[in-house]
Amino acid sequence: MALLLCAFVAMIGLGPATAEGQRPSASSRDGREALQEAAHLVQQGRLDEADVQAQRALANPETRAAAHSVLGAIRFQQERLDESARLLEEAIRLDPRLIGAHLTLAEVRIAQGQTDAATALFRRTLELDSMNQAARFGLARAEAEKGNYRESLDIARPVADAFKLFPEGLFFLVTAYLKTGDQKAATDLVPLWNRSTDIPQAWSLRLAVVYAEEGVPKAAIDILEQARTVAPISYDLLVILAGAYALNGEPTRALSAYDEALKLEPGALPALRQAALIAEGQNAFERSLSYWARLKKLRPDDPDVALGFDRVSRKVKLPKGRVRPAQS
Repeated sequence: MALLLCAFVAMIGLGPATAEGQRPSASSRDGREALQEAAHLVQQGRLDEADVQAQRALANPETRAAAHSVLGAIRFQQERLDESARLLEEAIRLDPRLIGAHLTLAEVRIAQGQTDAATALFRRTLELDSMNQAARFGLARAEAEKGNYRESLDIARPVADAFKLFPEGLFFLVTAYLKTGDQKAATDLVPLWNRSTDIPQAWSLRLAVVYAEEGVPKAAIDILEQARTVAPISYDLLVILAGAYALNGEPTRALSAYDEALKLEPGALPALRQAALIAEGQNAFERSLSYWARLKKLRPDDPDVALGFDRVSRKVKLPKGRVRPAQS
């Protein structure tokens, strides 16, 4: 969406040009100024005000095509998809060179589940501008979603540096590199990700999961440890961090992260179960039993919990005079 908004502002200058040497009319100037103001208002999320400005430009033949495009973008952000598509199609009919209209309509088609139509629009955009970053990102993303990661990287490569400037682009590059076996290229992007302090935590969690699933848990740990310093610590962050530590062969740190997670959500069954298994694997049987006991209290009729509790309780060597927990 970040690249799309940039293209959206840039498209305003693509309307029919005034003849060379001829000064634009007052109505033409008014229309273009209204369009520019509408575009900036859209970027700021002030959609009602943007609509008013775009309507001003709609009556002028010189700005009518771009006005339809701006209104189509406004309707898209308002989630009025069918109306958005009609306005954008009319913009393209009036001026087939409007790059912003093509890109916004492609996003509308994606939202409508029409991925083939979106792909065709991205390709048409590249015919108009072969280095268009938003179109290349759209095409690369479409190929990645089909599992064609090498093809997606080929599409992205000419403008790959631009993808490193926003979370969706970085996420795409990391995923594509990992899926094509280039772990070095993927891990080289970790410092770049961690230098950004305004990335939503949800994106960091998603990226960490990708690194962990593709066999690079150290990168996942680096991202999550950084994320916990710049945003409130969540249960999900701690559980994913614990899993990454476990995959990285650091069970002590994994258990510490699970314990932190369980302070936030004491009844979280997945965290309790994983902590119990890790502690058991480290022969920390009393610690493991404490997790199983909590699970047993929460799930008294779960046969797997009963089995784990019984298995570990038999391994616990209790000090003299201490009573073993009752088994049921």
